[in-house]
Amino acid sequence: MEKINEFKIKTNLDFNLNNLIDNKIEIENIDIETDKRYLILKNTEKLDELIENYNFFYCNLKKFKTIKSSKPGYLNYTNISLNFQIERIFTLDNFNDLNNQNNKRGDHFNKNFDELIIINQGEIEFKVITKTNIHLYFNLNKNDIFYFPRNFWLSFKIINPETIITVLCNKNFENSISCYNFQEFLNS
Repeated sequence: MEKINEFKIKTNLDFNLNNLIDNKIEIENIDIETDKRYLILKNTEKLDELIENYNFFYCNLKKFKTIKSSKPGYLNYTNISLNFQIERIFTLDNFNDLNNQNNKRGDHFNKNFDELIIINQGEIEFKVITKTNIHLYFNLNKNDIFYFPRNFWLSFKIINPETIITVLCNKNFENSISCYNFQEFLNS
């Protein structure tokens, strides 16, 4: 079996592409087990493409801001500007049957719709694969909002069984087309 050189780019998802460049990102050999705050590059010859894709996905990540007032509870909000007409909403929760063999969701790509993913509670380890087989890994936590466009492979691991995810889609269920064949994804 051919050994794959793997690299990590140290990030904390709190900075944009200019900050990655300005901070002279660290790149070093690693094992497959990684810190949750690292992106993993499997195709080392595609560093420029990785950074371009990272910037694209970083720009799609928003965080709720929290306000505490004299009223009970917290107000969580974000300002967001998307050309996104909601046609479907679904939630994922109740991961009581979570175990090491059964902890993944996704493993598909959406052919004709986009998703706005909101982490209401808990944490997921998100994996995105581009059509050129670049792998991007990052964690989404409570109060993260992520715009996930069509035609990228999506897979995520549930970290916490109390995780609650709300997903908004711009295509209704009956007209949504998702594909679960990775080779078809790469060839499409």
